[in-house]
Amino acid sequence: MDEKCIIEKLSEKRKRKNHKSKNLDKNQSIFEEIENSNPFDVLKNDSNSTEADFKNVINGKRTKKGSEKKKYPTIKITNRSPEKYIGIGDLRDVVLWIFGNMSAPSWITATNKSSIKKIIVLLIPGLDPTLFNLDIGPILTNSPVLLEECCPDKLNAFKLIFSHVIPTRTPGERYRIHSPVSSFLQCPLSNAEKIAQSEKLKNKIQNKSPEDYLMSHSELVERDYPLHSIFPDSKPLPSDWKETYIPRDSSDIQGSKKKILALDCEMCKTKNGPELTRVTLVDWDCQTVYDELVKPGSPIIDYLTQYSGITEEKLSNITTKITDVQEMLLKIIDKNTIIVGHSLEWDFRSLKFAHPYIIDTSFIFQHTRGPPYKPGLKWLAHKWLKREIQKNVLGHDSIEDALTCIDLLKLKLKNGPEFGMFNIDNESIFSKLERSDETKKFAIVDYGGPGQWYGNSLKTFVSCSSDDEVLEGILKNINSHDFIWARFRELEYTLGWSKNATTNNMESVDDAFKNLNERIYKLYTNLPKCTILLVYSGTGDPREMLKFSSKKNAFNIEFKTKKWDECENKWDDNDNEKLALATNKARRGISFIMLK
Repeated sequence: MDEKCIIEKLSEKRKRKNHKSKNLDKNQSIFEEIENSNPFDVLKNDSNSTEADFKNVINGKRTKKGSEKKKYPTIKITNRSPEKYIGIGDLRDVVLWIFGNMSAPSWITATNKSSIKKIIVLLIPGLDPTLFNLDIGPILTNSPVLLEECCPDKLNAFKLIFSHVIPTRTPGERYRIHSPVSSFLQCPLSNAEKIAQSEKLKNKIQNKSPEDYLMSHSELVERDYPLHSIFPDSKPLPSDWKETYIPRDSSDIQGSKKKILALDCEMCKTKNGPELTRVTLVDWDCQTVYDELVKPGSPIIDYLTQYSGITEEKLSNITTKITDVQEMLLKIIDKNTIIVGHSLEWDFRSLKFAHPYIIDTSFIFQHTRGPPYKPGLKWLAHKWLKREIQKNVLGHDSIEDALTCIDLLKLKLKNGPEFGMFNIDNESIFSKLERSDETKKFAIVDYGGPGQWYGNSLKTFVSCSSDDEVLEGILKNINSHDFIWARFRELEYTLGWSKNATTNNMESVDDAFKNLNERIYKLYTNLPKCTILLVYSGTGDPREMLKFSSKKNAFNIEFKTKKWDECENKWDDNDNEKLALATNKARRGISFIMLK
């Protein structure tokens, strides 16, 4: 080997030795640094990379950087088989799924569901499937249809906001439709919840005494009773109203001697609305305490004889006025009086009188279907007292009705709180949501006053008289509430779908559609992000069904006193079939859903 090769090999060995020495020194310094420091400091000092990598290693699974950031939620309508339909209960279950932790509905999916902040549900009667070219032929559509293919020009805002129109079926029976309001706002209870409800009812009523069945403040509000000033949030009564004198220091009726009186009133229709024509009070011993005919202050339009038993002849010589009745009531009813009766909110309004201690037989007994349906007094008497009342075709007898209420209360006291109760199967959607999350806030924005089906968990009710007021009510409350249920009614009234129909002409109908189109777009543009907007029509066109139902009712009334061939209003099997077909058609509505 020559000298040159030897020098090159020695040089190469020296380089390798130096490189190894440098690596050892470097490792030594790293070890020393680790020895003198907290190993987790490196995570703190490298927030852009190491910390993110550390967080992304979750449950042994490595994810991409930045995936810890919340993604925007999405919803998607899934394809449905043609033989199935979406019901109003399926729409309601979307709300319970998002906010109530229920299982997911089969017809819709969502990603990042927890990021959905608000839900607005809007009922718009008047939106018929035929507007969107659905149900025109013999083949009925049950699957969602793209709005691009079927949206009418006059409702072009729907095409801009929603992707699909969804055929939606309303609950009902062969000859009648169930309320699309209560079908949405009432929820079925599980077996465990039914048991809990039953126990709660038993615990509420400890003793078999009438006081146990007094309506609470929230129940009075729920049933739209006029409130006595003893309640802290009551509003001042109008100047022509009276109320029982109750000293502030004796607001609790418990522990004092009770006087129980049953109340029943009859009314007629005047130019200023319903007015009092007869008032009756019966005591616990079934003795009549007060029974007086009353002369209304306004001209009478309809005596309502078939219900009230009042005729023009009976009132011809009557001089008693409502003010005379109020003075007598103040003498008879005091702070220790409990008033019992059936759906007394209307009786008190006709009397222009307020009293805080009330037992309502339509509340302590239930309809077989449960709320929002109320049991009729005639049905309760037949079912529980085995007694036939209100048989007189010339009208009701207020003494008979008052006595029936006394006997029903006695029967309730004898048999306990669960006697006569059918609806331990349903509850208000607001009560169910509140149990899942007490921080959630709910509101109703609707025409009129709060109905009984809304439940005690509803804290906000906005009363409206027009669709513009409804829209304003939604927009005012949307930031402070998580779930709002509301209803537009202008289209329904204009089309003649309800009793409050306006003049049905093409110009007014076109205006109603135009107004609806503008309102729905304004609502959409003002929705906060991550808000679901769900619109449903409730029913299809019910006018044919209502026409046949009215004809059937007229026949039933006439048939009570006449033979079939003597009846002016005839009804046969052919009419039954027509009513069934019209009902089936009216049960088919539509709905829309989107997430902003």
